[in-house]
Amino acid sequence: MKPTIGFLLCIAAFCLLAMRSSAQDKPLLPDKFPKRAFTPSLSDQSPSTRAPSYTIPGKRASQYTAEDWGKVIDSTWGPGQSAVDQLNVFDTFWGAVDRQWAGFPNLSINWDSLRTVYRPQIGSGLSRGLFSGLMTRMWLALQEMHTSVTDEIVDTTFGGSPDFIWQYKRGVPLLVIGTSWWDLLGAPVTPMPDSSGLVYRVASGNPLGLEPGDLVLGYEGIPWKRLYGRLLDYGLPVSRYWSIPGSTPESNTEAVLSAVGWNWGMFDTIDVVKYSTGDTLHLPTAPLTTVTPTVWASDQVPVAGVPMPQGCGTEAVSWGVIQGTNIGYVYAWDWTTASNPVRFKNAIYDLLNNKKVGGLVIDFRMNLGGDPSNADGGLSQLFNFDPASNVSFAVRNGSTDHLGFDITSTWQFARAYDFTPTLHPFDRPIAVLIGPACLSGGDFTAFWMRFHPMARSFGKPTNGGFVAGSFANSSFPGGWRYSFPTSIGYSNVLGDGY
Repeated sequence: MKPTIGFLLCIAAFCLLAMRSSAQDKPLLPDKFPKRAFTPSLSDQSPSTRAPSYTIPGKRASQYTAEDWGKVIDSTWGPGQSAVDQLNVFDTFWGAVDRQWAGFPNLSINWDSLRTVYRPQIGSGLSRGLFSGLMTRMWLALQEMHTSVTDEIVDTTFGGSPDFIWQYKRGVPLLVIGTSWWDLLGAPVTPMPDSSGLVYRVASGNPLGLEPGDLVLGYEGIPWKRLYGRLLDYGLPVSRYWSIPGSTPESNTEAVLSAVGWNWGMFDTIDVVKYSTGDTLHLPTAPLTTVTPTVWASDQVPVAGVPMPQGCGTEAVSWGVIQGTNIGYVYAWDWTTASNPVRFKNAIYDLLNNKKVGGLVIDFRMNLGGDPSNADGGLSQLFNFDPASNVSFAVRNGSTDHLGFDITSTWQFARAYDFTPTLHPFDRPIAVLIGPACLSGGDFTAFWMRFHPMARSFGKPTNGGFVAGSFANSSFPGGWRYSFPTSIGYSNVLGDGY
């Protein structure tokens, strides 16, 4: 039985109406994936009101030159290590990637050329922040969300291990991209075709009076899509700890544009088009120092009859029946939270056997990864075969041949459950909602749903972080470390490949 045209049209209309209503109603693997705290204490997240450590007299930040930003960066983190130490960090990371990194089949890049361009810029040594910015451009060029080389002192300026406290600090020249986290604007956005950010949810009491439907354009009269590239070129580092870049050009663009509201601390005004009036306003960013993050940037709006998850680390799976329909709906925000395997299993069982739904919506638009086999308890009730059989892993063989791999024939995860397929697979329509914040382990479960004969996917492509199994990790004196995958997912479907 194929999904009915009526059901598919219903889901498409539901997705459009959900966004429109948001604009009108004002309303058990060690996780190798996003290195983030999944149990934030909101009381610990009050932003700092610290003034900028260094400013350029007579200029707004949007007017700074590369030299101006260099002075701000130098003053923020101070001197760097010696040129010898910086070159050691650079050469070690470059060489390890050359021999072991698994992403080359999906990326057209001349790794030798990047070495030729960036290594001489170290010269007699850079300040701590500028060297971090140089290495940021190196790992971002690889465009793979698990891959980075970072100075932990710079990288965790906004918080990090061991306390996992997020404290946004005004005036710090540190970029955050790829949201999918507690929103720092109190109004998460999703990118529009013109690269503006559509506000789709708003925390109560937003200090700027932002409302669903408003458009966030950028800062100080300059669109964010232009500012971001300029800031990166001028040497600002990216906080890998609090960022999730994309693993494809499309998902990386989404990650950058979604973060327009997360970088307000470097600017005096934020540019907003009001939905209610059409007016373009240049609002001061100073009031945002009072924002306490309470809304997740999940690219989702509430669905009548279905509770939303409470957050990663607590109840990251929730479910219900869409009000006025017989369609079951499941949110799954990660495969890391300890309760998720049981909750996802219970969700599918409840909707199929107790609610006896006539169709399912499985919402993976934000799934921050982890062990995808944590979904087995739910998926085994839908499939009469194991969809993971469609995936192998390709592991770098240690040579300088960037396409030198050994391909295994088995799914390498230690399964959270023995996958026992049902004798009677679900024979009603299944809509799988996906987007760029579905990543890593989330990428894989969304991929597996492709093989259910009743399933269709809706939305933007997932992040593309199809790696797991083996990683290279190392650290250096002075707080530097790197991590990247040495294996990549390989589809067993003819014509798919890496």
